[in-house]
Amino acid sequence: MENNIITIEVPPKDLTVFKKSTSFLAVANAYVVDSIEMHGAAADDLKSVKALQKRIEDQRTEQVGPLNNEVKRINNEYREPAQWLADAESVLKSKMLTFQQEEQRKAAELQRIADETARKERQRIEAEARAAQEEIDRQAREVAAQQAKAEQERRDAEAAKAQAEADAKAAAEAGDKAAAKKAQAAIDAANKAEADAAAAKQAAEQAQVDAEANAAQSYENIAALELSAVVMTAPAVQTMSKVSGISTSKTWKARITDKAALLAFIATHPECLDWVDVKMTPLNGMAKALKNNMNIPGVEAYAEETMSARAA
Repeated sequence: MENNIITIEVPPKDLTVFKKSTSFLAVANAYVVDSIEMHGAAADDLKSVKALQKRIEDQRTEQVGPLNNEVKRINNEYREPAQWLADAESVLKSKMLTFQQEEQRKAAELQRIADETARKERQRIEAEARAAQEEIDRQAREVAAQQAKAEQERRDAEAAKAQAEADAKAAAEAGDKAAAKKAQAAIDAANKAEADAAAAKQAAEQAQVDAEANAAQSYENIAALELSAVVMTAPAVQTMSKVSGISTSKTWKARITDKAALLAFIATHPECLDWVDVKMTPLNGMAKALKNNMNIPGVEAYAEETMSARAA
């Protein structure tokens, strides 16, 4: 690769202006403006300072001019291809981001569908578990009712037998054969009722055993269903794979949608005042026009004095 050697000639420096600048600084530092005469002398020296400032600036411009022109020429040569590449980068990034955003949108929609399917499946499992629990409760109530009925029938049979035996004893003592025969028939009926009540009680007890066994199995099933409902989640949707050397990042930003609402919020939250940058240009314009007559809450009009000088 060939070296691109550039030779630039610049005018020589006038070192006297540097020496004079140092002298003027020393004089300015030593000045004591305490009279009209000293004020006038300072004004004369200020004009000389302004004239020397112009000479230094002219000399600086004369020396850097050729360098600036060469830098400008080189920059102009590279500006156009640099812009082409910047435009190409912008176009490619825009198209790639558009594609990525569309893929992300599709993946988000698929994930939403998967989440909804999982939610419905959880609801189905939970409903099945509730139905199983309700069936256990129904069977328990039915068994309890059977036991209560069997117990009541047993008590009724015992009472009837006791009454029949008392009637039979009274009839025997009275020698009333018909009454004794009737009482014996009542005793036989009471014995049968007692046997039936015992059988009903045994059946109720067996029903309770069977119900408890069924309930134990049902509780295992319910526990499995509830666990399935808890762990049931939607599968993660696969997104597009990464490309080597290309990365995408997200930067969250805020945009103002209602300036009045924002200002109202800030007005009630003084700790947020640094969120606002006040535009001073229109306020300075009003202060310039109205001066002391400007009356805006929170704003004060004031005057700054400056001094200007021309070269001698």
